[in-house]
Amino acid sequence: MNISMKEKQITAIAKILEAWNPLGERANSVEDLHGYKYEAMDIISTSEIMYGNSNFKKAIKQVLDQSFDLSVDGPELEKASKEIEKIIRNTTI
Repeated sequence: MNISMKEKQITAIAKILEAWNPLGERANSVEDLHGYKYEAMDIISTSEIMYGNSNFKKAIKQVLDQSFDLSVDGPELEKASKEIEKIIRNTTI
């Protein structure tokens, strides 16, 4: 996968996370959030390395829970994981 394709993935996933905003009001007080860009990169890496692109929901939960001391779950996580899975599966080679 080339750099621009990976950057497109990161941007698309960060937009999904921004729309969901699992931090809620805390997002305003988190330094270096950068629109969830770093979490998007971590989700891509975690899903590839830890789960072999087979459990996106678990990868997303792991990254967000560890990054922000959260316990994400529920329909929002389910929706985001399906959208993120589509992005990753449609742009991997």
